[in-house]
Amino acid sequence: MSTNNILYISYDGMTDSLGQSQVLPYLCGLSAKGYQLTLISAEKSDKFKALSNGIRKICNENNIEWHPVSYTKKPPIVSTFYDIRNITRKALKLNREKKFKLIHCRSYIPALIGLHLKNKYQIPFLFDMRGFWVDEKVDGNIWNMNNPLFRFIFRFMKKKEKVFFRTADTIVSLTKKAIPTINSISNSGDISKKIKVNPCCVDVRHFDSANVSSEMRAYWKTKLNIQSNDYILSYLGSLSTWYLPEEMLRFFLRFKIQVPHAKFLIITTEDAQPFIKMAEKIGVPLDSLIFTSSNRNDLPALLSLCNTSLFFIKPAFSKLQVHQQNLVSY
Repeated sequence: MSTNNILYISYDGMTDSLGQSQVLPYLCGLSAKGYQLTLISAEKSDKFKALSNGIRKICNENNIEWHPVSYTKKPPIVSTFYDIRNITRKALKLNREKKFKLIHCRSYIPALIGLHLKNKYQIPFLFDMRGFWVDEKVDGNIWNMNNPLFRFIFRFMKKKEKVFFRTADTIVSLTKKAIPTINSISNSGDISKKIKVNPCCVDVRHFDSANVSSEMRAYWKTKLNIQSNDYILSYLGSLSTWYLPEEMLRFFLRFKIQVPHAKFLIITTEDAQPFIKMAEKIGVPLDSLIFTSSNRNDLPALLSLCNTSLFFIKPAFSKLQVHQQNLVSY
């Protein structure tokens, strides 16, 4: 049995944008270094139907054994525990066959499963925490703490968070800044030695603008009605939870005073109507706003049209711990 035999558990689907950008590239790189990877992910039915063949092809080409399970959304909380049960059953079945040497858990929900396997079979458990997920749910107004059910889940998961920190053989943090907070939460002495810092990364080859043809740029300019003298300010991502759409619109309104030919390109899969209503209320001219969605393959071409990109994020505890004050130029 290979000592590189690893189970990777993600509650984010590989057919989600996040799975394609932040999970699969890592796993493909690890596979190329000789690790034998088995991947369990929770997939949303609509995206799975549309994109699973492409994801399966990537996994097969990179010797990654993919075991998707269905993601359920309703009823809230109950559906999550239903998913945890299904993923746990899948993980236990696969472990009987493969005898994993390491369980890599991406964030808190998979960590519940990794902790169970560690306790049951003494398999080393890597807690790839990403951010402070429990606090993110509150900071992003996803969990209403006036609701007794969400208060119960918050307390339950905060207790589990402490156990994750104490029990994990290795903890992956996005920043050095979070290490003192992890130590404080664990309340078990200095555990810094088992914390590894691994910031989010980008596949620079995929997003290299030199690989975007002039024909592709021309196609998107025509499709989005972008003129040659337009200055394109862009935002990429969700418009809810921790991000600040109103503040970004107000910034753009001020920016447009200095650069009258500026347009704001918003690349998102979310409903644009609340953003449009907000823009109307603030006084942003709607003909200066461009909305579009994109798959991962089209993103390099879209971003190559932009002069400047921005995002404003809520200055909450969970985000201050995982976002360092660094600016990166490309």
